[in-house]
Amino acid sequence: MANSFTGPKLQGDIGKFGRFNLSDIYELVELPKSGRILSGSEEGHLLLWEDCYVKCCVVETGKSTAHEGGANLLRPMFHEDVILTAGNDSTIRWWPLEDLDVMMMKSNDDLVFSVQPIKEWNIGNSTLICQLSFLSGGTVMVGDARGSIMKVNIETSEMQGIVIAGHDKCGIHALSISKEPSTLVLTAGGNKVICW
Repeated sequence: MANSFTGPKLQGDIGKFGRFNLSDIYELVELPKSGRILSGSEEGHLLLWEDCYVKCCVVETGKSTAHEGGANLLRPMFHEDVILTAGNDSTIRWWPLEDLDVMMMKSNDDLVFSVQPIKEWNIGNSTLICQLSFLSGGTVMVGDARGSIMKVNIETSEMQGIVIAGHDKCGIHALSISKEPSTLVLTAGGNKVICW
């Protein structure tokens, strides 16, 4: 038990994720070179983990967080050498994978690393981005925690329309698209699975 993730928490060693405030973790990605874990948090930080400890916090250059509000979504796009994040600030950001994967090799003393996103796009409408489902040609279905689904093109930064508006008071928890047959599947509050 002492060597498990729970052991150090019970001993008080990692009750606050080390030096960082305790936070819900929304999603995580394993980085390909280092094998470390990058996660989003409810405070808007990107946290870099090694074993069961948070080693550092990633923020946008010139800001105190990576997202204002929760960093709800992380999607690896290894073929483009980026990690895409999105959050409660209605913004999608593209982070350079190389900067995230090698940052801990630079210094063990720094706890906060500033990284400049390659690109960012605020889709507006006060969207609490909680899900992305990729189609072809840069088209993405964006799930809003308030229950809307929007169709956007992330390559051209174009809003293509709202597919579903305010579907459920409890919001959308997961979203997926099947091309054969053409089906949109989502999970919503109240343990619902809905197909279109």
